[in-house]
Amino acid sequence: MTHTETYDPMIYDVMRESANRLIGEYMYLAHRTKDAVMRNALLDAINGVRKETSMVNADSREAVEEKTAEFSQRASNMRRFRLNGPQMGRDHMVSNSVTSNRPHRKRIA
Repeated sequence: MTHTETYDPMIYDVMRESANRLIGEYMYLAHRTKDAVMRNALLDAINGVRKETSMVNADSREAVEEKTAEFSQRASNMRRFRLNGPQMGRDHMVSNSVTSNRPHRKRIA
C-alpha cells in the first residue's frame, strides 16, 4: 500500500545508497581475491544487487524500507567478512544465492 501523504520519496534514495554500499563491499573483495571462482561469485552478487534494487516498487514505503534494512545487514555482514576471513564470505555467498531468488518478506531490524 502506498502512503503518498506520509511517504518521503527520499527513502528510495537511501535504499539505493544502501545497495551501493553493499556493491562497494563486494567490489572491494572482488578486486583483492586471487580466487577466480570467488571473484566471479562476487561480481555475480553485484549484478544481483542491481537487479534486486530495480525490482523494488519505489512507491511502496514498506518494500523500500525492508530492502534498505536487508542491504544494510548484508553490507555489515560483508564488512565482518573482511575481518573474519574467506570461509565466512563463501558461507555468505551461498546463503544469499539461496535467498535472493525469493521475495524478502521478513522485516530485518
